Amino acid sequence: MEGFKTRLIKYNDLRILLSNLAKGDYIAYLDGDDLALPGKLQMQVDFLDGNPGCGICYHESEVFDSATGKTLSLYSRDFYNARYVPRSAGLKDLVLYGTFLQASSVMFRRHTQLFEVLDPECRIIVDYPMHVANAALGGGSIDRIDEVLGRYRIHSSSFGAQTSRSAERREAVLKELLHTCERAGLLGLNKEYVARGKAHFRFATALYFLRAGDIPRFQRYIAESGKYGLFFDERHEFAFANKEAPDRLRQRFFGEMKA
Repeated sequence: MEGFKTRLIKYNDLRILLSNLAKGDYIAYLDGDDLALPGKLQMQVDFLDGNPGCGICYHESEVFDSATGKTLSLYSRDFYNARYVPRSAGLKDLVLYGTFLQASSVMFRRHTQLFEVLDPECRIIVDYPMHVANAALGGGSIDRIDEVLGRYRIHSSSFGAQTSRSAERREAVLKELLHTCERAGLLGLNKEYVARGKAHFRFATALYFLRAGDIPRFQRYIAESGKYGLFFDERHEFAFANKEAPDRLRQRFFGEMKA
Protein backbone atom coordinates (compact mmCIF):
# COMPACT_ATOMS: atom_id res chain seq x y z
CA MET A 1 0.00 0.00 0.00
CA GLU A 2 2.86 2.35 0.77
CA GLY A 3 4.22 1.92 -2.76
CA PHE A 4 0.81 2.76 -4.21
CA LYS A 5 0.58 5.93 -2.08
CA THR A 6 4.06 6.99 -3.21
CA ARG A 7 3.10 6.42 -6.84
CA LEU A 8 -0.08 8.45 -6.40
CA ILE A 9 1.84 11.34 -4.83
CA LYS A 10 4.35 11.32 -7.69
CA TYR A 11 1.52 11.19 -10.24
CA ASN A 12 -0.27 14.17 -8.70
CA ASP A 13 2.99 16.10 -8.39
CA LEU A 14 3.71 15.49 -12.07
CA ARG A 15 0.25 16.65 -13.10
CA ILE A 16 0.75 19.86 -11.11
CA LEU A 17 4.22 20.30 -12.58
CA LEU A 18 2.98 19.91 -16.15
CA SER A 19 -0.11 22.06 -15.86
CA ASN A 20 1.00 24.83 -13.49
CA LEU A 21 4.78 25.01 -13.35
CA ALA A 22 5.89 24.14 -16.89
CA LYS A 23 5.53 27.52 -18.55
CA GLY A 24 7.80 27.15 -21.58
CA ASP A 25 6.63 26.72 -25.15
CA TYR A 26 8.40 23.35 -25.26
CA ILE A 27 8.54 20.70 -22.55
CA ALA A 28 11.14 17.96 -22.05
CA TYR A 29 11.88 15.71 -19.11
CA LEU A 30 14.67 13.37 -18.11
CA ASP A 31 14.23 10.18 -16.07
CA GLY A 32 16.56 10.06 -13.08
CA ASP A 33 18.57 7.09 -14.38
CA ASP A 34 19.01 8.31 -17.98
CA LEU A 35 21.61 10.68 -19.45
CA ALA A 36 21.27 13.70 -21.72
CA LEU A 37 24.20 14.36 -24.05
CA PRO A 38 25.56 17.83 -24.91
CA GLY A 39 23.45 19.72 -27.44
CA LYS A 40 20.28 17.69 -26.84
CA LEU A 41 17.95 20.49 -25.80
CA GLN A 42 19.23 23.02 -28.32
CA MET A 43 18.89 20.61 -31.23
CA GLN A 44 15.33 19.74 -30.25
CA VAL A 45 14.37 23.39 -29.75
CA ASP A 46 15.83 24.21 -33.17
CA PHE A 47 13.91 21.32 -34.71
CA LEU A 48 10.57 22.41 -33.26
CA ASP A 49 11.27 26.03 -34.21
CA GLY A 50 11.91 24.93 -37.77
CA ASN A 51 9.02 22.47 -38.05
CA PRO A 52 5.80 24.16 -36.88
CA GLY A 53 3.70 21.15 -37.88
CA CYS A 54 5.54 18.90 -35.43
CA GLY A 55 3.95 18.44 -32.01
CA ILE A 56 6.46 15.96 -30.55
CA CYS A 57 10.07 15.35 -31.50
CA TYR A 58 12.35 12.63 -30.19
CA HIS A 59 15.96 11.63 -30.79
CA GLU A 60 17.94 8.43 -30.97
CA SER A 61 19.24 7.07 -27.65
CA GLU A 62 21.95 4.59 -26.77
CA VAL A 63 20.82 1.72 -24.57
CA PHE A 64 23.67 0.95 -22.17
CA ASP A 65 24.48 -1.43 -19.34
CA SER A 66 24.68 0.43 -16.04
CA ALA A 67 27.36 -1.82 -14.58
CA THR A 68 29.80 -1.70 -17.50
CA GLY A 69 28.81 1.43 -19.41
CA LYS A 70 28.76 -0.67 -22.62
CA THR A 71 26.37 0.37 -25.36
CA LEU A 72 23.99 -2.51 -26.10
CA SER A 73 21.82 -1.10 -28.89
CA LEU A 74 20.11 2.00 -30.24
CA TYR A 75 16.61 2.42 -28.84
CA SER A 76 14.62 3.52 -31.89
CA ARG A 77 16.73 1.94 -34.64
CA ASP A 78 16.59 -1.45 -32.92
CA PHE A 79 12.99 -1.21 -31.71
CA TYR A 80 11.24 -4.46 -32.57
CA ASN A 81 8.77 -2.70 -34.89
CA ALA A 82 11.24 -0.18 -36.29
CA ARG A 83 10.67 -1.22 -39.89
CA TYR A 84 7.09 0.03 -39.70
CA VAL A 85 7.66 3.39 -37.98
CA PRO A 86 7.87 6.40 -40.33
CA ARG A 87 10.30 9.22 -39.58
CA SER A 88 7.30 11.53 -39.29
CA ALA A 89 4.69 9.54 -37.39
CA GLY A 90 1.37 10.25 -35.67
CA LEU A 91 -1.09 9.04 -33.06
CA LYS A 92 -2.08 5.97 -35.06
CA ASP A 93 1.55 4.85 -35.28
CA LEU A 94 1.93 5.03 -31.50
CA VAL A 95 -1.15 2.87 -31.06
CA LEU A 96 -0.25 0.42 -33.84
CA TYR A 97 3.47 -0.05 -33.06
CA GLY A 98 4.06 0.82 -29.40
CA THR A 99 6.65 2.95 -27.66
CA PHE A 100 9.17 3.59 -30.43
CA LEU A 101 10.35 6.79 -28.73
CA GLN A 102 12.42 6.54 -25.54
CA ALA A 103 10.88 8.53 -22.69
CA SER A 104 13.84 10.83 -21.99
CA SER A 105 14.28 11.60 -25.70
CA VAL A 106 10.98 13.46 -26.02
CA MET A 107 10.28 17.18 -26.34
CA PHE A 108 6.75 18.36 -27.05
CA ARG A 109 4.88 21.61 -27.54
CA ARG A 110 2.97 23.05 -24.63
CA HIS A 111 -0.80 22.89 -25.18
CA THR A 112 -3.91 23.92 -23.28
CA GLN A 113 -4.84 20.45 -21.98
CA LEU A 114 -1.63 19.44 -20.21
CA PHE A 115 -3.55 18.51 -17.06
CA GLU A 116 -5.21 15.70 -19.02
CA VAL A 117 -2.13 13.97 -20.44
CA LEU A 118 -1.40 11.74 -17.43
CA ASP A 119 -3.77 8.83 -16.94
CA PRO A 120 -4.58 7.83 -13.33
CA GLU A 121 -5.45 4.32 -14.52
CA CYS A 122 -1.85 3.68 -15.55
CA ARG A 123 0.34 2.95 -12.52
CA ILE A 124 3.20 1.05 -14.18
CA ILE A 125 3.57 2.65 -17.59
CA VAL A 126 3.42 6.44 -17.56
CA ASP A 127 5.35 7.63 -20.61
CA TYR A 128 3.39 5.75 -23.29
CA PRO A 129 -0.06 6.99 -22.16
CA MET A 130 1.36 10.50 -21.96
CA HIS A 131 2.75 10.32 -25.50
CA VAL A 132 -0.62 9.09 -26.78
CA ALA A 133 -2.51 11.86 -24.98
CA ASN A 134 -0.05 14.55 -26.11
CA ALA A 135 -0.35 13.38 -29.72
CA ALA A 136 -4.13 13.47 -29.52
CA LEU A 137 -4.62 16.64 -27.49
CA GLY A 138 -1.66 18.67 -28.75
CA GLY A 139 -1.83 17.64 -32.38
CA GLY A 140 0.97 17.69 -34.92
CA SER A 141 3.35 15.00 -36.08
CA ILE A 142 5.78 12.88 -34.04
CA ASP A 143 9.18 13.35 -35.71
CA ARG A 144 12.46 11.53 -35.21
CA ILE A 145 15.90 13.13 -34.98
CA ASP A 146 18.46 10.45 -35.87
CA GLU A 147 21.36 11.90 -33.87
CA VAL A 148 22.19 10.13 -30.62
CA LEU A 149 21.46 12.77 -27.98
CA GLY A 150 20.84 10.63 -24.90
CA ARG A 151 21.62 7.35 -23.13
CA TYR A 152 19.06 4.94 -21.67
CA ARG A 153 20.31 2.94 -18.68
CA ILE A 154 19.57 -0.78 -18.20
CA HIS A 155 19.91 -2.13 -14.65
CA SER A 156 18.27 -4.61 -12.30
CA SER A 157 15.60 -2.12 -11.15
CA SER A 158 14.73 -0.75 -14.59
CA PHE A 159 11.20 -1.10 -15.98
CA GLY A 160 12.13 -3.89 -18.39
CA ALA A 161 14.13 -5.82 -15.82
CA GLN A 162 11.32 -5.73 -13.27
CA THR A 163 8.74 -6.80 -15.84
CA SER A 164 10.88 -9.70 -17.07
CA ARG A 165 10.90 -11.19 -13.57
CA SER A 166 7.14 -11.25 -13.01
CA ALA A 167 4.35 -12.77 -15.08
CA GLU A 168 1.78 -10.85 -13.06
CA ARG A 169 3.55 -7.55 -13.71
CA ARG A 170 3.67 -8.31 -17.44
CA GLU A 171 -0.08 -8.95 -17.41
CA ALA A 172 -0.64 -5.69 -15.50
CA VAL A 173 1.41 -3.85 -18.13
CA LEU A 174 -0.76 -5.35 -20.87
CA LYS A 175 -3.89 -4.15 -19.09
CA GLU A 176 -2.53 -0.60 -19.07
CA LEU A 177 -1.48 -0.80 -22.73
CA LEU A 178 -4.98 -1.93 -23.74
CA HIS A 179 -6.49 0.86 -21.65
CA THR A 180 -4.25 3.39 -23.41
CA CYS A 181 -5.44 2.15 -26.81
CA GLU A 182 -9.03 2.56 -25.68
CA ARG A 183 -8.31 6.08 -24.44
CA ALA A 184 -6.86 6.94 -27.85
CA GLY A 185 -10.24 5.96 -29.28
CA LEU A 186 -12.01 8.26 -26.83
CA LEU A 187 -9.65 11.03 -27.96
CA GLY A 188 -10.65 10.55 -31.58
CA LEU A 189 -8.56 7.76 -33.08
CA ASN A 190 -10.31 5.51 -35.62
CA LYS A 191 -11.77 2.39 -33.93
CA GLU A 192 -10.00 0.06 -36.37
CA TYR A 193 -6.59 1.40 -35.32
CA VAL A 194 -7.59 0.96 -31.68
CA ALA A 195 -8.57 -2.67 -32.31
CA ARG A 196 -5.37 -3.35 -34.25
CA GLY A 197 -3.25 -1.79 -31.52
CA LYS A 198 -4.89 -3.99 -28.90
CA ALA A 199 -4.34 -7.09 -31.05
CA HIS A 200 -0.66 -6.17 -31.42
CA PHE A 201 -0.11 -5.73 -27.68
CA ARG A 202 -1.76 -9.09 -26.97
CA PHE A 203 0.51 -10.67 -29.59
CA ALA A 204 3.61 -9.09 -28.03
CA THR A 205 2.52 -10.35 -24.61
CA ALA A 206 1.96 -13.83 -26.02
CA LEU A 207 5.53 -13.86 -27.39
CA TYR A 208 6.85 -12.77 -24.00
CA PHE A 209 5.23 -15.79 -22.36
CA LEU A 210 6.29 -18.10 -25.20
CA ARG A 211 9.90 -17.12 -24.63
CA ALA A 212 9.47 -17.54 -20.87
CA GLY A 213 8.16 -21.07 -21.41
CA ASP A 214 4.74 -20.24 -19.95
CA ILE A 215 2.74 -22.06 -22.62
CA PRO A 216 -0.73 -21.73 -21.03
CA ARG A 217 -0.40 -17.93 -20.87
CA PHE A 218 1.09 -17.85 -24.37
CA GLN A 219 -1.84 -19.78 -25.81
CA ARG A 220 -4.34 -17.65 -23.94
CA TYR A 221 -2.98 -14.35 -25.23
CA ILE A 222 -2.25 -15.50 -28.78
CA ALA A 223 -5.83 -16.78 -29.01
CA GLU A 224 -7.17 -13.44 -27.76
CA SER A 225 -4.89 -11.54 -30.14
CA GLY A 226 -6.30 -13.20 -33.25
CA LYS A 227 -9.91 -13.40 -32.16
CA TYR A 228 -11.11 -10.88 -34.73
CA GLY A 229 -8.61 -11.67 -37.48
CA LEU A 230 -6.73 -8.38 -37.05
CA PHE A 231 -3.19 -9.65 -37.44
CA PHE A 232 -0.36 -7.21 -36.81
CA ASP A 233 1.92 -8.73 -39.45
CA GLU A 234 3.01 -12.07 -40.90
CA ARG A 235 4.70 -13.00 -37.61
CA HIS A 236 1.45 -12.57 -35.76
CA GLU A 237 -0.56 -14.59 -38.27
CA PHE A 238 2.04 -17.40 -38.21
CA ALA A 239 2.04 -17.51 -34.41
CA PHE A 240 -1.75 -17.64 -34.27
CA ALA A 241 -1.92 -20.41 -36.87
CA ASN A 242 0.69 -22.47 -34.99
CA LYS A 243 -0.41 -21.75 -31.42
CA GLU A 244 -0.65 -25.48 -30.69
CA ALA A 245 2.98 -25.99 -31.75
CA PRO A 246 4.95 -23.83 -29.28
CA ASP A 247 8.27 -25.61 -29.93
CA ARG A 248 8.03 -24.76 -33.61
CA LEU A 249 7.30 -21.14 -32.73
CA ARG A 250 10.21 -20.92 -30.28
CA GLN A 251 12.51 -22.10 -33.05
CA ARG A 252 11.02 -19.63 -35.53
CA PHE A 253 11.11 -16.57 -33.29
CA PHE A 254 13.97 -17.22 -30.89
CA GLY A 255 16.11 -19.91 -32.57
CA GLU A 256 15.50 -22.27 -29.66
CA MET A 257 15.21 -26.04 -29.95
CA LYS A 258 13.37 -28.13 -27.38
CA ALA A 259 15.84 -29.38 -24.74
